[in-house]
Amino acid sequence: MPEVRPAEYRLYSRAMNLMLTWVAPTLMTLMGVAFLYSSVIRPLKNGPPVFFAFFFTGFAVFFWFRQLRRPHRIAIRADGEIEFVGPIRRVVVAARDIISIKPDRSQFGFLVIRWGSGKVTLMNQFDGFHELLTYIKSVNPGVEIRGC
Repeated sequence: MPEVRPAEYRLYSRAMNLMLTWVAPTLMTLMGVAFLYSSVIRPLKNGPPVFFAFFFTGFAVFFWFRQLRRPHRIAIRADGEIEFVGPIRRVVVAARDIISIKPDRSQFGFLVIRWGSGKVTLMNQFDGFHELLTYIKSVNPGVEIRGC
């Protein structure tokens, strides 16, 4: 087993992280509230249908949930485990348990890291990410890595 050196990797663009994690969900929420207001509270003659207002607001809640779980920091701990840290979610996984690291088919610029009991989706914009991939491959030669 290779020597474990604790390391930390952060997103390259803090502005993009800020926009995707806080600004976009906030704007969607405000639009959802406006749709609810104009279709339920004070219905407009040509306002959005009630179903659309609830659907859009539900989508905004889902977007918040998804974005706040997305990691903005990755750390290799002293014990060799990898920690993915997001605003409301922290996942720790052993490098030997990772099955694959592949691009997300539904979103350009995102990667999906899978292991036996779960997965994490992250932006493909971490400084030093190739060092992390090298570490994972050295501990787990059978890991499938594509498009990184």
